[in-house]
Amino acid sequence: RTAAPASAWLFHEITRTAPGTGATPIIDKAAWDRLIGAYYPSAGVSPEWTRAMTPHTINSDYWLSGRDLVEARSGIASELLSNTQSRTFIPGGSDGP
Repeated sequence: RTAAPASAWLFHEITRTAPGTGATPIIDKAAWDRLIGAYYPSAGVSPEWTRAMTPHTINSDYWLSGRDLVEARSGIASELLSNTQSRTFIPGGSDGP
C-alpha cells in the first residue's frame, strides 16, 4: 500500500450517540478493540505498531502522516509516493500550450 508523504491519517476510537438523547457522544472502546482485532492482523498491520498506536487514540484523535506510517513500519502504508508526478499535456487541449 502506498501513501503520499504529507498525507494525513486519523486514528480514533469509535463513537456513537447516546440512546434516547441522540446527542451525547459515547466512546465505544470495546467496539474499537473488536474492529482492530478483526481487521488489522489480516490486513498485515503490525501488531507492535498497533499496540503503540492504540493508547494515543483514547479520548483523542491521533494524526500521522504517510511518512510516519511508512517509517514506523506500520503495515498501514509501506511505500511512499513520489513528491512529483509527471503530467501529460494533450495537444490543443485546455491544459496545453
